[in-house]
Amino acid sequence: AEAADVVRERIAPFGERLSLAAVNGSSATVVSGEPEALRELADSCPESVRTRIIPVDYASHSAQVDDLREEILSVLDGIAPREAS
Repeated sequence: AEAADVVRERIAPFGERLSLAAVNGSSATVVSGEPEALRELADSCPESVRTRIIPVDYASHSAQVDDLREEILSVLDGIAPREAS
């Protein structure tokens, strides 16, 4: 648990492998990205920084979502908004 500006500095060396995914509070910052990079980041944090890796199928709020773009567009093809009843 660290402030967003501190986390931005901490993840900068990882480039696009990690992204600042969410800021949920003054010291509640979420990072998403490649699993190995997340493990490296967690291992590099001092013990005073609480970290937790959550298993997911893909890293939302990160560059990894770009890899899913075509699949998502294909699945959503033909869906259109309509008025509520």
